[in-house]
Amino acid sequence: MTRLFAKKTLKTPLPDDPDALVALSDKLIGDPWKRRECLEKAVAVAPDSLKARYALLMLGDLGTGGKRDADFSRIKSYLLTPFEKPERFDASQTRRMAREIFDHPLLRECLGMAGDREKFLRAYLLDLACEYSDLFIVSSAEHSGAVLGFSTASSRLRAMSGAFANLLEGVRSCPYLSADERSMLLSAVGEAAKRFTHGDMSRIYDALEEEAAKDVRKREDDPFPGGR
Repeated sequence: MTRLFAKKTLKTPLPDDPDALVALSDKLIGDPWKRRECLEKAVAVAPDSLKARYALLMLGDLGTGGKRDADFSRIKSYLLTPFEKPERFDASQTRRMAREIFDHPLLRECLGMAGDREKFLRAYLLDLACEYSDLFIVSSAEHSGAVLGFSTASSRLRAMSGAFANLLEGVRSCPYLSADERSMLLSAVGEAAKRFTHGDMSRIYDALEEEAAKDVRKREDDPFPGGR
């Protein structure tokens, strides 16, 4: 497996200020184990810090276990993968991952602390969708559109648009989400796709079935916070 994270050791003790710990975690992008240590301490010293708790939520399962090799399934937004690639997961895996998006204990704690629960949930889903877009679609060689090792801007856009269409259709047809959950997640993925295409969703709509395209179109004006 590819070595993704290298062990790094801080030469100074961790600070006690929760904001400083979250800021330090953001700088340690290459060492999720140290990031987890920072964020767990931040939550411990400031249990009422929504910022620290949310950062720990979005860390996913990175920094757990003893392996330091790449395991992309530990990335938080990997939970969206069964929607894009349903053939790679059985029903129990898909259900578990779909439910974890909405039922994770840290998310419930964050929602309990948030002033506007729906606004917070929409921002979280958008963060999740944008992270998936960046890591698993835009940055993925699988969606490069390459033929015999060569690709063009047009072929890459076509391949990525197909991936977004699959993701949208997977969310829309998921039986393990409530109607409200499907609606909010579909809106979040649609917003992430719109940001990727700079507002031109025509290729993605062309790749969707007619009814799915209509369903996504009608959500284009759903309100979204700027994310965190």
